[in-house]
Amino acid sequence: MGILTTASIIFLIAIPLAGKPSTVKLQAEEPARQSLPAVESPSTAKAAKTVRIATWNLRDCAANDKSGARISFHDSIAEAIRDAGIGIIVLEEVQVDSKKGGDIALLSVALAKADWSMPYVCSIDPKGEDDLAIFSRYPIHTSGQVLAPEGKDPWPRPGIFASIDIDGTRLDVFGFHFKAMSDANSEAARKAQAAAMADQLEVRYGSGLSAAAIVLAGDFNTTNAGDFSSKGSTLSILSLKDDKNPDNDFLDANYRFLPKEPTFSNSRNKSVLDHIIVSKVLARSMDSSSVKVLMPPPGPEGIPVSDHRIVIADLRLP
Repeated sequence: MGILTTASIIFLIAIPLAGKPSTVKLQAEEPARQSLPAVESPSTAKAAKTVRIATWNLRDCAANDKSGARISFHDSIAEAIRDAGIGIIVLEEVQVDSKKGGDIALLSVALAKADWSMPYVCSIDPKGEDDLAIFSRYPIHTSGQVLAPEGKDPWPRPGIFASIDIDGTRLDVFGFHFKAMSDANSEAARKAQAAAMADQLEVRYGSGLSAAAIVLAGDFNTTNAGDFSSKGSTLSILSLKDDKNPDNDFLDANYRFLPKEPTFSNSRNKSVLDHIIVSKVLARSMDSSSVKVLMPPPGPEGIPVSDHRIVIADLRLP
């Protein structure tokens, strides 16, 4: 991996190695450059209360080259996040620092090198190597995991939660990596986890749900028609459209405005697996210009960084 710089070592020491939910707060650095309109600059964000949020399945942040050698994509990932001007990102298929990938610390170092520090980080360490993390340029006040599978729960992985302070406005972000595959049991597992999340939203926010700024983001593995159809589908359940209160309906932003834009592609198929779903108070100001699905640039040796694309949404906070 090469010799770490002094700055890298400081980052690595500051980030906890424990596998439990954690929040890291380091001193933020003002970025030296911005490639897109400065929606994430703290000064302009305070005036406009606008934030650019994203989700991206990173496929382990590494791959084998033609010789079979393992190469890292952390620098390429950091540069893609910087060039897209992202202020908060939910990451799937990363590995916490206690595991072999050590992606959290390495991504923090790479972002600092790219002049796009995201000093607030939380992650969870469920079983296996499919961990979740949220990187933010804004303070994370509380974080942890949600919907950890228990007993007969059919879903394999918990979600991650972070409550983020954006210049005095609270944004609650929930990140997920739902069950994959297209068989009936896998679809049922996705719908069950979606229903559990809908129930938890009702319990957490009660009558204040329609006024709360909430984002559900991640790889929901929506591969089947039953994940997209109207009532009873994975997306309909997640968007609270199956309950009896239309005033609290969420908006599946990229599927609503870019329904034919795939977020995943390989040699066999293309699918809309990844979503940013926003609560009603955030949905009111969104239109087709608020959402993008970006193909990231290739990594070293021209190898694709991931088989997933970056889903981005610009949110105007209440």
